[in-house]
Amino acid sequence: MNFTTAIAAVFLLAPMIALAAQPTTLCSILERLFDVVAIFGSVVLVVAVIMLLWAAILWITGSTNEEKIKQARLIILYSLAGLAVAILAVFADTIVAEVFDVQFLDQCAAEKFGDE
Repeated sequence: MNFTTAIAAVFLLAPMIALAAQPTTLCSILERLFDVVAIFGSVVLVVAVIMLLWAAILWITGSTNEEKIKQARLIILYSLAGLAVAILAVFADTIVAEVFDVQFLDQCAAEKFGDE
């Protein structure tokens, strides 16, 4: 098993590990769902930053090669799209609650932390 396969296995198993507790209420199901989305967002964020760094290296080293600069621009474009997806994924629960004016997320937080 090489390093890339091991990393891929960890990232593929992380959502299953997060869901392993068998949620019983709507609040616990939503909590697990948002945990998985946050894990996905974190992974995408790390990959996007690494790709931005790679694109910067390509841009710097390919100053005379137009093909490398085109490739670097394309990688930067996709990396920025990945950053946008990652940010949306990390803040998914807040966005859902605000856009749809969902009250039960507040109730779930109150149940979890004992507030009324």
